[in-house]
Amino acid sequence: MSDITPDDAATESSDERRFQDLGRLAGAAVRRPAPQPLLDAAVATGQRHRRRRSVTAAVISGLAVCGMVVVIARLSARSTTPADSTVTPVSSTTSTAIPSTRVVLVGESQVGPGYGVFLFDGAGQKVWRLDDASGSAQHPDPSPDGKSVVFTNSDGTLWLVGIDGSNAHRLLACDSTCGALDNAAFSPDGHRIAYTAAVPSAAGPPSSTTIRVLDLDTMKSSDVITSAYPNLNDVPRWAPDGTRLVVGVDHFDDNGNEIGSAIGVVAIDSGTLTPLVDPATFAYAPDWNRITGEIVYSTETREFRAGGLTNDDTWNLFAIRPDATHERTITSLPAGERLKMPYWSLDGTTLFAVYYRQGIYSEVHIDATTGTITPISTGVGTHVHPIPTP
Repeated sequence: MSDITPDDAATESSDERRFQDLGRLAGAAVRRPAPQPLLDAAVATGQRHRRRRSVTAAVISGLAVCGMVVVIARLSARSTTPADSTVTPVSSTTSTAIPSTRVVLVGESQVGPGYGVFLFDGAGQKVWRLDDASGSAQHPDPSPDGKSVVFTNSDGTLWLVGIDGSNAHRLLACDSTCGALDNAAFSPDGHRIAYTAAVPSAAGPPSSTTIRVLDLDTMKSSDVITSAYPNLNDVPRWAPDGTRLVVGVDHFDDNGNEIGSAIGVVAIDSGTLTPLVDPATFAYAPDWNRITGEIVYSTETREFRAGGLTNDDTWNLFAIRPDATHERTITSLPAGERLKMPYWSLDGTTLFAVYYRQGIYSEVHIDATTGTITPISTGVGTHVHPIPTP
């Protein structure tokens, strides 16, 4: 089963409050020339961000609304899927040592009705846009050697671009049994990319999701684990040794509202999922510390409960070992403050996250031992990762 298919006609996607602001569904392959220096402010200081569900959800919702008939094939737990021969394979390189300090970040930021992938300096200021601004690009993840970035385009395809904007090209797109691809993550050695493939549903959330791993040397994908609504796996992140993934597991009611979420560890070779926390915790957005082995998570899916947010909703960050031991609280926020989308620093001592306080969203550093929060900048964006300097 190939991940590459001919593109479909452009379609507009919207799915009420759960799948907002995710851009236009572009059918034709988007041409992405080299980036241009940042010429506009893009997002004003103090811009209010709203957490969107994934591009996957938005795209498959759009496909379902448009009346596409999708045959949901039974997916083998370990099936292998070749890539389209028209896509240039990426030259995989051995990861270099990750430096303990950094001056450059990569993340997404709102630009008008859509989103773009940007490079930021250490002060959180945008210095370069990596996508070509023709659509909406989200959920970037840098390679461990700092030379390239994978991200999701608004049509539900995965793109790869050099850190200098060179060799931008479509990496993968869905086949006829799939609605969209999203949440790509490089393996620690840079030879593989984990991602989520979702099947459309008229109800809103996907009818099923499959966590896959793309081998960049062979350009073939292997299915790791498939989940079906109302319990869906997403947002894979790698273990330091590259043998396991940590994923978020959404639990929905019949109306597509979140009734809980958890995180779990999946073995690449067997597809066995081991839950780490109870779904009542609303644990989500995990990231695996490549130095200490600890897993961080947020409780941000509380936003998607029936009835939505209340003023005193509070989202702290927590950490746990991959064997479900030594669970601890990293932050203790006042009522109504929220942290989401945490990512570990390269040296494993601090975290990057989005912080909501008194109506303002900002990007922050967090000391993983003390929970001390240090602002970087307001209006920076989301999904902000540290990247090594090539």
